[in-house]
Amino acid sequence: MKGSVDYAWVWLVVVVIGLVVFWKPLLGGIQTITGGSARKEKIAEGKAIFYDTERWGGKGSYMSCAMCHAADFKPDPSKKIAMADYTPGKPISLHGSGSKLMDAMGDDALFEAINNCLCYPSRMNVGKVSVASKFMPPLMAYVKTL
Repeated sequence: MKGSVDYAWVWLVVVVIGLVVFWKPLLGGIQTITGGSARKEKIAEGKAIFYDTERWGGKGSYMSCAMCHAADFKPDPSKKIAMADYTPGKPISLHGSGSKLMDAMGDDALFEAINNCLCYPSRMNVGKVSVASKFMPPLMAYVKTL
């Protein structure tokens, strides 16, 4: 056809201008949905709790979730570990179970699984922890990422 003009470039320009104008609001909406930086901070706090060897059982105790569940944990040889289920160099890996298994379990089941480790005499033996405690939500958020 003589004289017809392809206006597809106009749509391309409209899309590019739309992205430039709305990029920050779009990104903000995505971060709100995914949790953004607040979620990352919560997970980082949970990781610190997971690896903390002095949080559980008071002064003089030396134990953490990472001792039994993280291959990269290196215990201090000068400290006594009083967890009967702990086997040096043989962690019970949670890697790969977090996102699939933990989502399938739900928060209540995950909370109970963590409390089982905290309560068993052969494990941490520190007693049951409330879901409302200040460290349980970050710890659960971190475990979900494994």
